[in-house]
Amino acid sequence: MNRLLIYALSIFFVIGGFAQQTSKPKLVVGIVVDQMRYDYLTRFENKYGDRGFNRLIAEGYNCKNHHFNYVPTYTAPGHASIYTGTTPRYHGIISNSWYDKSSKR
Repeated sequence: MNRLLIYALSIFFVIGGFAQQTSKPKLVVGIVVDQMRYDYLTRFENKYGDRGFNRLIAEGYNCKNHHFNYVPTYTAPGHASIYTGTTPRYHGIISNSWYDKSSKR
């Protein structure tokens, strides 16, 4: 019984090694629409054209119900958080604008 199990697992792992690798896309485009609620994509779906939002819905990826664990949720840090997957504390974009003491701007 043990030999049969070892043989079956060996075949499984050898065949699994030949599985096709998924290729990375050459370009990923992220679209964020400020102040647009996530449910508007489906709520107004009948008003969208086939080559616009409906195409993005059919062929793209949609994230729903995001929660951000920082305040305030300004545009720049929000977009940076979406694309980096982390908070302003780590990606460094803390506001839409800030003052740099060294350049006095």
